[in-house]
Amino acid sequence: MLPQGFRRPLLLVAASFFLASAILRGETKDKNFGAHASLPLPSSFLPERLPGFQKILTKFLQDGDYLRLGWSMDKGLRDTGPFINKTLFGVHPTVKIYYSPEIMKWLVAGRTGTIPDGAMIIKEQYTAPAAQYQLRKPDLVTDWTVMIKDSKGSKDGWYWAEIWKDQVIDNNNPPYSVPNAGFGLYCLRCHTSAEKDFTFASLSNIKDFPGQPLSYFVDLSWVPPPSATATPETARMGKPPPINAPTPSEINLGRRPMSHHELTALLAPAKEPPEAPHVAPTPNPAFVKFFNSISPVPLSDVKKIPAETYDHVVAGHQGPQFFLTSDSCMGCHSAIYYGNPMVYTGAKDAKGQAPLMNVSPYGEWRWSPMGLAGRDPIFYAQLDSELAYLKTLKDKAEGEKLAHEVVNTCFRCHGVMGKRQFELDHGSAANFDREFVYETKMTDPNFKYGALARDGVSCASCHHIVEDKTPKGVPPLKHFLEHSITGLFEVGKADEMLGPFEDNVIVTDPMNNAIGVKPKHDPYIKSARVCGSCHTINLPVVDQKPLGHNLEQLTYLEWLNSSFQNEFGHNPKAQTCQDCHMRNSYRNAAGTLEVPLIQQPIATVQDDQYPAVEHRLPADKVQVRFRDSGFVRHQFQGLNLPLLEMFSQFMQDSKSGEKNFPYNEVLGVRQNDFMLTVNADLPNAIDAFVEQAQNTTADIAIRPATIANGKLVANVTVTNKTGHRFPSGVGFRRAFLEFQVVEKSGGKTLWASGRTNELGIIVDENGKPLPSEFFEPRAAPGPGQPRQAYQPHYYDDQAHAITGQDQVQIFEELMLDADGNFTTSFIRRDTPVKDNRLLPAGWTEQGPDPSLSGEFLKATHPHGTGDDPHYKDGSGTSVVTYEVPLAGIDPAAVTLTATLYYQSIPPYYLKMRFEEAPDYPATKRLYYLASNLNPAGTPLENWKFKIVSATTPVTSTR
Repeated sequence: MLPQGFRRPLLLVAASFFLASAILRGETKDKNFGAHASLPLPSSFLPERLPGFQKILTKFLQDGDYLRLGWSMDKGLRDTGPFINKTLFGVHPTVKIYYSPEIMKWLVAGRTGTIPDGAMIIKEQYTAPAAQYQLRKPDLVTDWTVMIKDSKGSKDGWYWAEIWKDQVIDNNNPPYSVPNAGFGLYCLRCHTSAEKDFTFASLSNIKDFPGQPLSYFVDLSWVPPPSATATPETARMGKPPPINAPTPSEINLGRRPMSHHELTALLAPAKEPPEAPHVAPTPNPAFVKFFNSISPVPLSDVKKIPAETYDHVVAGHQGPQFFLTSDSCMGCHSAIYYGNPMVYTGAKDAKGQAPLMNVSPYGEWRWSPMGLAGRDPIFYAQLDSELAYLKTLKDKAEGEKLAHEVVNTCFRCHGVMGKRQFELDHGSAANFDREFVYETKMTDPNFKYGALARDGVSCASCHHIVEDKTPKGVPPLKHFLEHSITGLFEVGKADEMLGPFEDNVIVTDPMNNAIGVKPKHDPYIKSARVCGSCHTINLPVVDQKPLGHNLEQLTYLEWLNSSFQNEFGHNPKAQTCQDCHMRNSYRNAAGTLEVPLIQQPIATVQDDQYPAVEHRLPADKVQVRFRDSGFVRHQFQGLNLPLLEMFSQFMQDSKSGEKNFPYNEVLGVRQNDFMLTVNADLPNAIDAFVEQAQNTTADIAIRPATIANGKLVANVTVTNKTGHRFPSGVGFRRAFLEFQVVEKSGGKTLWASGRTNELGIIVDENGKPLPSEFFEPRAAPGPGQPRQAYQPHYYDDQAHAITGQDQVQIFEELMLDADGNFTTSFIRRDTPVKDNRLLPAGWTEQGPDPSLSGEFLKATHPHGTGDDPHYKDGSGTSVVTYEVPLAGIDPAAVTLTATLYYQSIPPYYLKMRFEEAPDYPATKRLYYLASNLNPAGTPLENWKFKIVSATTPVTSTR
């Protein structure tokens, strides 16, 4: 005899077979499954009229039209999972499902063939659990989830919707909520595990068919306490519960723009801390006064980036195009409280607290510089400056040609998916237009390219990259540098996404069913060279005759010429880009919690972690493995803190009940984590930037001071801990040393090099900006010297020591344009003057291999560092000598403090942007953001980011 667990499935199969046979024999005689719904197909409303269909569907449901069509229905209200200790563990609330005639014919035929378009499954939803309705009737239903078969709408072929009473119809208005209805939605997270056509529907659930629905454990925690006066209890549908009444989970109807998945908020690892109300931005008077080339920009004059709700490019019904927006991945690769996949639930700190942290690929990528690349306001302002200059060229045709080249080049990385898909559709000679990014008319043929571009360096960009096909006899690095940099990486197949896990330990059916793409193992995804395409940039130099070129943003090359690289020889401490920027560990900035290994699944689908369902794919087709190793976080954290603050500080509150749904109107994003329903991800990203700055960027030390010839002499050593230059990336980023002599009593600063004002401008002892801060003209520059003031490289040599408060050690790259002026332009980098950015450990003049040679090797070399004995020795250090006059200073009464600060957008950079393109829209947007930004009380205090500091008393004697 078969075990009981095997009997029921066989009985159900037999019943389905019997019924199908009966139909073929004519014994059921056109069994009436009801009338067809007269609704139009949702796809006929594409691309921009889907909200109109949502209104039609809402009326259809709220008027109860489906009840009058005579459709088949469930035997009764049923649960979708256990209910224990007042907590629902189901994937939906309590439900009763109605099936259109097309669905019924397909079910009776044994779930064979294709479900025709127009077929519908309507799921009424009630407060769980079903057991309570033994004692009382449910309220009138006001919440539904709906599936409508529509094969032309998307690859999965279904329109998905949740409709509830007083629901706001989907729109692109604040707070930019994830759509509740449409194609390619997060519902696929579960339904893609169905063995056929995305539904788990079973005849055993349906009235007048044999069998019983699956049942789940339900305790009695739903039972209301006895009261002195017996009153009938009604199920609460979207209503606030009575005060102090122990009630089951409430459906959030009409309360906020969320959906039923919030009901599955199980085992929350930490309570979200209270949020301070967002303060309306106000211009900083000091900022407006100093940066006065632009008048204050009101919000009404800001050109806003379209809302992220527009960024919805899904796999089409004919199969996926190469690039899809990240919301196609969000459903399965974002954290959710249902079982806590990809939610941190590990060790707690000394206070017994655990961070509320989404460690999922989507959740952390979303607030990284990669995820924000297509909305980066600094990038767009830089592009304004370049295009403004090109308009000044006398040869207008040449200027227009170069403008196309610049836009195409920039969007190869910052808007990579839009640019690549545009090329695939129109050919490589077609020119991308930055105005695509602002297109919101969905019928415009270029709309999808703007949506893909705004999605930044997204999932489908990196996970399509394949290793170059290097010709025989050519060194792979040489071929890569000549063909694949500046965003020109090679891609694999449209229907494959490449990842780090072996093919025998991944499942492919859920992703393939949902979007027509299979995950596939490729070890190249773990190579630093994957990053090298966009972190090695070859740019035109447009003010040279003939047209020249210059290498810039060379983080990959810098890494290659270090002891961190793993492409040549054997470096025992080798670390790739991914090892540092996609860690498998966690440490908070406060230093109160350190987790050496994060262990999580990389996705979540309806597998054995979920309540049982019928007609699910076999476990070996859907089971997402728990990764005890190999799980990496998609943080991509860096040090561009102003970028994150511009997204964070310009959020506006949007309250719905007790929940807040902040949104940034200027940059077009919501803060809320839709799948996890919290607002913590952006603050966590900022914390990760601070942690990186404090722990893995640099060290600083002050050697014991000496006193000689009436001077206090101190050496400060800065050591680069990164695997590339520091700073790295775009050339205008800088780090600088502040060295202070401070009274022990009172804390008065007696002497300082590198002090700043509130705008981050380096000033002298009288608070006046140094001439070098904005490259003021020099009275008498020496032969071959720039005619503008700048700070040279200082080091531990008497002739190159810092002896005055108008001198400061700045680690930076400085370039001249063809007119001999310092420039931050990317396309007028004619002559290097200085590049003393800290070299990585292991740097050599010869490089690691002959295949790194010529201009690529030379680009890793410093410039203007003189005979500094430490700087080029491969230690990654710089030693700076300070000679402080002791007039009026008692050495025994002072302490010495050295602090390394970082500025990703220094004051001179902002000044150049505002002066070079003052009337351009992205420049005015950056001015609005920068002038209203409030760095006080943030890690960006006084517009500078503290990296590391050291303090020591003066203990040496003469």
